[in-house]
Amino acid sequence: MTSLGQGQTIPGQPSETLSMTLADLQAKGHLCDLTLKARGSAFKVHKVVMANHAHNIREELLKHHEYRHLEIDLDLDPNILHLLLTYIYTGTVHLYDCDLPELESAANLLGVHTFKKLCQ
Repeated sequence: MTSLGQGQTIPGQPSETLSMTLADLQAKGHLCDLTLKARGSAFKVHKVVMANHAHNIREELLKHHEYRHLEIDLDLDPNILHLLLTYIYTGTVHLYDCDLPELESAANLLGVHTFKKLCQ
């Protein structure tokens, strides 16, 4: 048995486990406290996840922090928002070249800087 020393990292992927758990909760609509609306479609998400990944959404949430549940209307194609949310929750997305310009625009609108950097 190996003993752990001070400052030694314990193996494991807690952030990966957390991401998988949050993605599963979001897919089931559980514990969601924010709804993003895109041209008639509604997407239930978690404020804390959006605040972490989408800087412009974070700013909007901070303006309205007193609300338990908030709805934000976005002028986005629902399919594009779905792809971007998949990226936010899982770190991966399957896309086609035809989706890329709209997805970049959506990432810019929401302030998803990590996706914007991937596109450069």
